[in-house]
Amino acid sequence: MHAAGVVYRDLSPENILIAADGHIVLTDFGLSKEFPRRSVQPTPTSPLMAGLPYWMKENKEPAPPWLPCNADVTDTFCGTAEYLAPEVIQGLPYSYEVDWWSFGTMLYEMLTGIVSTPSCFYRDRI
Repeated sequence: MHAAGVVYRDLSPENILIAADGHIVLTDFGLSKEFPRRSVQPTPTSPLMAGLPYWMKENKEPAPPWLPCNADVTDTFCGTAEYLAPEVIQGLPYSYEVDWWSFGTMLYEMLTGIVSTPSCFYRDRI
C-alpha cells in the first residue's frame, strides 16, 4: 500500500480479517489517505528494470517516482486511540511510519498477551 501512495492510518485488530484461504485482509479504508503518484515509465536503464536497486548504483540516479517522497505527509488526527503513533497525538505532520507504529503495537500485544483497553471503555467514560 505504501508503494502505491496509501497510508492506512487505522491499523487495529478490529480492521484485520482472515480470509478463507488464510490470508490477512484489511478492511475499513475510510481513514486511509492516498497521495498522488507520479507515473512511472520503465525503461531498460531504469531502476525498475536493472538488476541493482537505485541506491546501490554508482551513478546515483534519482529515486524512482513510486517510492514515498517527502511531500507524502498529512497531519489529520484520526485512527484508533490505542494504536495512534506519537506524532499523530502531538498533531505533528506524519506519513507512512504511523502504520508501522500501529503494526508494532499490535505485534507487541500479540507476543506478550497484554491487550490495550478496548475503545468502547473510553466511549462509555466520556
